[in-house]
Amino acid sequence: MGSEWIRGRSDFDIPHRARVSAAYRTAGKYPIGLGLRYRFRSGLPFTPGFRAGVDANGDGSGRNDPAYLDLNTPGMSSVVSDNACLQGQAGLLERNSCREASNHALDLSASLGIPMGSSGNLEVTLDAFNLVATETGLVDRAPPAD
Repeated sequence: MGSEWIRGRSDFDIPHRARVSAAYRTAGKYPIGLGLRYRFRSGLPFTPGFRAGVDANGDGSGRNDPAYLDLNTPGMSSVVSDNACLQGQAGLLERNSCREASNHALDLSASLGIPMGSSGNLEVTLDAFNLVATETGLVDRAPPAD
């Protein structure tokens, strides 16, 4: 399996990230600032495999077994058609051929300037992260069954 997997996508591949920010600040003795930040990250790559705990290849690890796609297995055509990353593959699945769903998040920032005499303002800031965010977590690497 070693030389075949050299061609696959890297485990560290994250091809797209973006961030858009907007901020507004008032003038005056007690300036108020408001900020909004939207973040996007494309999904991480993964190799479709067996669920954790299944040691299909008998190597003693139940966390590293890539799936074997037998197109003659009943119901497999619907699994393949529902998962674009499986299309065009057969046999041992290609390394990191699938991707998690993209991640989106919205953050908010608010600040208040407090006068500190002639030395300027003390700024107190409150940041709230992931006010609206897509769910992330452990990826089930097994292709979904019908």
